[in-house]
Amino acid sequence: MNETLNKLTSRFIDDFTTAKKVYKLDGYYAASSYAASLLGSDVKIDEDRLKEAKKLIGRHSSGFVNIKSTLAKEVAAAAVAESSDPDYAAQKINELYNTLRKICSGSDFFGVPASIVFKSVQNVHYEDTIERVNAIYKGLRKKHPFLTSYEDIVGCTLMALTDKSVEDIVNDSEECFDILKKKFVINNNAQTVACVLSLFPGTAEERCDKVIAVEKILKKAKISFGDRSLGTLATIAMVVKTEDLQNYINDVREVSDTLKSVRGLGNLGVGRQFRNLLSSAIVTAAYSGEEKTNIEASAVNGIVSTMFTQHLIMVACMSYAICSAANNVHFSSSSN
Repeated sequence: MNETLNKLTSRFIDDFTTAKKVYKLDGYYAASSYAASLLGSDVKIDEDRLKEAKKLIGRHSSGFVNIKSTLAKEVAAAAVAESSDPDYAAQKINELYNTLRKICSGSDFFGVPASIVFKSVQNVHYEDTIERVNAIYKGLRKKHPFLTSYEDIVGCTLMALTDKSVEDIVNDSEECFDILKKKFVINNNAQTVACVLSLFPGTAEERCDKVIAVEKILKKAKISFGDRSLGTLATIAMVVKTEDLQNYINDVREVSDTLKSVRGLGNLGVGRQFRNLLSSAIVTAAYSGEEKTNIEASAVNGIVSTMFTQHLIMVACMSYAICSAANNVHFSSSSN
């Protein structure tokens, strides 16, 4: 493991451990989403700083539905703790969260796009960016009213951060979808991948072909992510150079072996498939720092490195929700 990869892996483990202490009842997936959101950050966040961020998120939350009670509260807390002005960050992220909630129902994950917008956009452009997210969401929903839902908000947010017009990026996504729906049995998966691919340049055929090719290579290497995280596959296909794929696979395996020894990240914790996601996020961040990616050819420039982790965070939140629901059912059954 080279120095960059070792540094990022160690940082991830430290952040994961810190989140487990501060959010003791939220489980390993929540701690993972927190640590993933800080990949590439130079700000050292200790337990006290995270506790303060947690308090500030709660202080600025209001109403029956708010960030502090959602599955993405750790992600929001990470953005607050990372900020040079935590109080301002907590206030703005809560405001962005409340504005995003107006786009569609289902608010458990909206702390993720709120944090993305806060970290990626200057204050004067917050309103314009949210308007673009809304317009892109409506554009997707017009084409696919039964497929498009709150789960697509992260993808819409990333699409809104590009320089492409709303019409162009929605149409680009649709071109990719028309190709991918023949590949993926579940159309929701096809739309997720199409949204990610719309962030990058090139013809729809070229991008879709590369995703399909990379999926086969990773499958042969026994690295899988699951249906919920196919946006991750698309990001790898677009970001990692073809000639570096084998090295990428080797690095993912090495990082996975390291994470496996950490309590909560082993097979009895988050499990192998989710650990593959974490390892891939770490390796992708390392490659971005070493200019081993196609970043220079991308229209999204600085946010490429965040795409991977934001999709991972969504998977973490959803996995946490599933586990929580299962635990509640088990508890109810045990009580009867």
